[in-house]
Amino acid sequence: MARGAAAEPGPGRGGGTAGGAGLLVTAGRLHGFDPAGAKPLWPSRPTLGVDTSWRRGTGGARGPVTAAGLVLHWSKADTLEAVDLRSGEARWARRLTGIAKVPPVVTGRTVHVASGDICTALRLADGTPLRTWSLPGIIDELASDASGRYGRVGTSEVRAYNSVDG
Repeated sequence: MARGAAAEPGPGRGGGTAGGAGLLVTAGRLHGFDPAGAKPLWPSRPTLGVDTSWRRGTGGARGPVTAAGLVLHWSKADTLEAVDLRSGEARWARRLTGIAKVPPVVTGRTVHVASGDICTALRLADGTPLRTWSLPGIIDELASDASGRYGRVGTSEVRAYNSVDG
């Protein structure tokens, strides 16, 4: 799994590298570029931006969510998109119920997403829904670990759910 490093040049903007591609978010657009020469690798794509699509790291810096040569981001408030890091082509997009407020989380070959109070486990390779379940309350953060557990942090509590049976 590729890891992205990030810097935040300002509100709603962010940058980093993953899978040999530089990634930059500005004005609601995701840009892929060659880090060595800063030349665009592919045309920019619409994105909800750093706060919704990029995970928060140490010290509050944000980095892209990448896995298996893909960058995962919310292209619309209800649509998760997997973009090929090298070509910029959408490999898949999955429209979900509710509005996304947190970045997706990848565990192995599964992507966990939250939109509204609905959580969904998707197959990383093609976005096929594997399981959907409802969680009461506002989903503020997602987390997971190698055992496939899905974490949810609300305003005053932490809950963990098994992604297989909810």
